[in-house]
Amino acid sequence: MEEKYIFASTYLRVIEKWLLDTTDIQRMIGARDALEALKVLEDTHYAKEFRKTISKLAPKDYQEILKDDLKSAKKLLLSLTEDKNLIKFLLSFFDFYNLKLLFKEKIFKKNLQDFLFQEGSQDPEELKKAVLGEKKAKIEEDFKEIIERANLVSNKMTDPFFLENYFDKERMYFLLSLAKKMKNQWIKDYLQMKIDFLNLINIARMYLLEKREKIKEILIEGGKIKWETELFEKCKTFKELILNKKREFEEKVYSIVKDYLEDENLKKLAKRLENLEMEYLKSSRYLLAGPEIFITYFTAREIAQKNVKIIMEGKLNGMENEEIEEMVIMPL
Repeated sequence: MEEKYIFASTYLRVIEKWLLDTTDIQRMIGARDALEALKVLEDTHYAKEFRKTISKLAPKDYQEILKDDLKSAKKLLLSLTEDKNLIKFLLSFFDFYNLKLLFKEKIFKKNLQDFLFQEGSQDPEELKKAVLGEKKAKIEEDFKEIIERANLVSNKMTDPFFLENYFDKERMYFLLSLAKKMKNQWIKDYLQMKIDFLNLINIARMYLLEKREKIKEILIEGGKIKWETELFEKCKTFKELILNKKREFEEKVYSIVKDYLEDENLKKLAKRLENLEMEYLKSSRYLLAGPEIFITYFTAREIAQKNVKIIMEGKLNGMENEEIEEMVIMPL
């Protein structure tokens, strides 16, 4: 246990009860329409923090609530810790999303400024300067190195698939480096799990698309499952590949992959693996204090955001409740 996290961890334990729970999710899904679903949020933490009155908001403008929540979440994080590695870890999604957009701007000559997140650890305007080659851009050294590496392969980024995958891999390597600096085995194990699951989903997708030759490009190193690249040439089907690697899978993971071999439902595979991730995050509840509690809380808050978006978009587009329910992620 790290003493510097005691107050913050205790506080996060208290306020995590304010996040959307299973009852809130079910109420939103069961609502007659988007307006009624939106009104459910009046009984949640969103109403406490939103700067406007939710009941006066049109359902199609629900994203205003989520944008406000992102700002609030970052403000909360910065008020609870000065640990730069932890802050960069938790805000990394926004930084790497911005890097993807900025390289798309540079390569495809498009203006994507309106889509940049302001909630990253790095100022998006300074990131843009660095991407455009300005040496004095005010960003941290590790991000300068990430941009330098990306520039070396930017000629390949005319392929959107390569660009997306490149920064997804860079983000995972970045998170692994932060976990090493924080000297936290729980975080390292969590990242190895995420890498294994991402690899599984991406490999399954490439087999579905009959693009086995692309697998080498998308593989992320650092997971517990080691993928020998010659296997992708040898194994003509995903089933054959899995049977070759069967011994390296934990029982729960193999059971999920085995079911996928029957229906080849990629969305179902991704969701079930995500549920296993959530199970792992719940193990932080046995810890009194530490960065683990931060990761669990802010992941739970991210899941709440995703669920609101899934439900509201489903309602606005006239989806059946059963379809929406299949897509949502159950709260931590």
